Amino acid sequence: MRAGSRRYPAEEVNRAALKYFTEEDIAEAFAATHSVTMPGELCAFLKTAEEDLIAVHRSLVPEHKMIHVQRWTRRRLAALGGFVVVGAVGLWLVLQNISLARQLL
Repeated sequence: MRAGSRRYPAEEVNRAALKYFTEEDIAEAFAATHSVTMPGELCAFLKTAEEDLIAVHRSLVPEHKMIHVQRWTRRRLAALGGFVVVGAVGLWLVLQNISLARQLL
């Protein structure tokens, strides 16, 4: 839809999208729209556009809570901590093996 807005009015693009998706689906897609989720060329176009096309599209569909691309949950933090611990232990083991090999030579 964002790419279609480069050539066609937002209302027309929205009408075409409603043939395939529900309003809630479209609202959810725009709720997840951030600069990191868009290709660079499209971001550049949107910055030079005369109007805020994302806001125009969002106004055509029901309101939806913003969706963050990366959610920091306890589970994710625990996994990150586990990877750090396993990496540190692995590094320590490698260094111990190198040290032992030097002593034997």
